Amino acid sequence: MIFKYINILYRPNFGWNEVKINPPKSKSTLKNLVIPVAFISSFIVFFAVYYISKGSIHEMFKYSAFTFFKWIITLLIAGWAVNGLSGGFKGSKNFNLSFLLVSLPASIFMIISSTGKLFPMYSRIFDAVGIYSLFIFYMGVNPILNIPKDKAIGFSFISLLIFAITKFLFDIFFSSIFNVPFHL
Repeated sequence: MIFKYINILYRPNFGWNEVKINPPKSKSTLKNLVIPVAFISSFIVFFAVYYISKGSIHEMFKYSAFTFFKWIITLLIAGWAVNGLSGGFKGSKNFNLSFLLVSLPASIFMIISSTGKLFPMYSRIFDAVGIYSLFIFYMGVNPILNIPKDKAIGFSFISLLIFAITKFLFDIFFSSIFNVPFHL
C-alpha cells in the first residue's frame, strides 16, 4: 500500500487513477497511512519540544499526544465533510476515497509542518514546501471523486477551507484538553 502512496506523490495523475481502480478501505487508510504519519509527526514534535524549549519529559509527551490526536480526528472529520461536499459538486460520494483524498495530502503537510517546528528558523520554508500537498489534492479531485474538471478548483478551495476550519477547531479543542498553547 505504501508504494501506491509514493506513486501518487511522484506521479499524481497516474497514482490517483491507480487508486481509483483498486481503492483501499477507510480502515486501511487509517491503519496504514494516518496513524503512522500522525505518530511520526508527534515523534518529531516530541524532539522539537526538547530541542527548542528543553521541556520536561511530561511536556514532551503532552505535546506529542496533542499532535497525534489532533491530526487523526481532524483528518477523519475533514474526510467526512469533503465526502458530503462532493455530492453538491456533482461528484460521487465515497467516504473511503474521500478520506484517502484528504489524508494523503494532509499527511505530507503534517510531516513537513512538524519538521518545521524542529527547525523554527526555516519553518516558513517548510510551510511553503507543504503547499505541494494542495497540488496532490487537486490532482486527485477528478479521478477519485469524479468532480467535473470545471468545478475542481472551486471544490478544492472549499475543501481547503473545510480542512483549515476543522484543524483550527480541533487545535482549540485539543489544546484545552492537553493544556498546550494554541499556536502549536
